[in-house]
Amino acid sequence: MKQFNVSYVEVIQDNRAISSCFYQDNANVNYGSIIHDDNVDNNFREPAESPSAVELMATPNMFHKLINDVVVPNVVPVLGNKVTKVSMHILDGYDCYYTTSDTLNGSITKDTKLFVCINKITVPKILPIRLLSELKQLAESNDEGGEPLSFDTDEELSLKVGGIIDQFREDLISYRNKLIQDNEANGNYNNGREGNHYQDTDEELNEVLKIMNDNIDKFLKRQEKISLLVDKTSLLNSSSVNFKKRAVKLKNKMWWQRFKNMTLLFFSIIFIIGVILMFYYDFI
Repeated sequence: MKQFNVSYVEVIQDNRAISSCFYQDNANVNYGSIIHDDNVDNNFREPAESPSAVELMATPNMFHKLINDVVVPNVVPVLGNKVTKVSMHILDGYDCYYTTSDTLNGSITKDTKLFVCINKITVPKILPIRLLSELKQLAESNDEGGEPLSFDTDEELSLKVGGIIDQFREDLISYRNKLIQDNEANGNYNNGREGNHYQDTDEELNEVLKIMNDNIDKFLKRQEKISLLVDKTSLLNSSSVNFKKRAVKLKNKMWWQRFKNMTLLFFSIIFIIGVILMFYYDFI
């Protein structure tokens, strides 16, 4: 079965990357392995086949810069167990997803963690979504009964990412085996194709993943439209509140202006009456 993996995962808190991990796609590493190295120039091993120009550009530093320049400034707090796909193009052949944790009333605070995942477009979309969802859950509450994970080290992040990806592959294998058993029980391998059970099942599994990708795409587009609508509504509400504040301030300013004018007029009338009375008594 084809091995799927993500390319880069980064955890950001208070506008600072606290941990990251990088998967060398062309390197001779085991499935689920995550490599992180600050020396990017020495991070590539001898590839099995010549990588493309885009793949050569896909280094940890490049991913980190793209996240800082494109993702972080446009992050919208994600409530619940949801993941957002970045609609803005970041790099040819790659998709980017993110989620947030520890939001306060839907607002990002200094304790909020931003989980970002970048992977090739050939990777099933369910993998980065599942990965970020589980990382978010681990950051908010540890299912093993311990304290929530801080993900403040590369080793801790790499270990959890690798475990989640390995579990994803095991789930795919279990699903494939179940398909084989169902097909055998239904007699679908009786036409001289007994030796191609795995090949036929992998094709069927790929078709399932394709349909799943299409459904996820539709859902993410719908979620993006809803997010944009929420953003516009929030902006409209904010503008309405600001307009109301300015209107009240202007009303108060006009009231004080009228009060000063009336006061000035009142004392002017008193002064004129006083002057008239003074001339009147002097004349008498």
